[in-house]
Amino acid sequence: SAPALIDEAAVAVKLSPVTEGNYSLPVVSNGIIGTGTESRLSFKIGGIVARVYVEEGTSVVKGQVLASLNLTEIDAQVAQARNNFEKSQRDWERVQRLYADSAATLEQWQNAQTAFNVAKEGLEAATFNRTYASIRATTSGKVIRKLVNEGELVSPGTTALIINAAAE
Repeated sequence: SAPALIDEAAVAVKLSPVTEGNYSLPVVSNGIIGTGTESRLSFKIGGIVARVYVEEGTSVVKGQVLASLNLTEIDAQVAQARNNFEKSQRDWERVQRLYADSAATLEQWQNAQTAFNVAKEGLEAATFNRTYASIRATTSGKVIRKLVNEGELVSPGTTALIINAAAE
């Protein structure tokens, strides 16, 4: 009989019994998790942050005050605008009387009226800005990022907080 050929590419295999078990492997990854329900909240005007009332992870309800600016400078701007408005109103009323008595020109009357209108609009703008010296939650949810701290100077429109809306 012919000699047996040996296959040198053959590999020895060891057999083991099958066992069941739970294996938990960690997933390591980089990235940013977000949703389409995030809101980036900011102050309309710039100023010094007086208080931040929430931390990351805090649950919030719609309308809740989340942060506020120091009002010293903002209130002074409103007072200045109010004083300018009151003075321009007195001036315009005085020029109206003088114009009715032919003691003031049409140009003086028009200039006083323009100054009054500009001062009125300035007061409205300052008062409007004062109402936006705090950040309120636009929706109920959770604070997912806090980007400012008390005492920091922020520019208008700089994102201060990011909140994620709660599922409804």
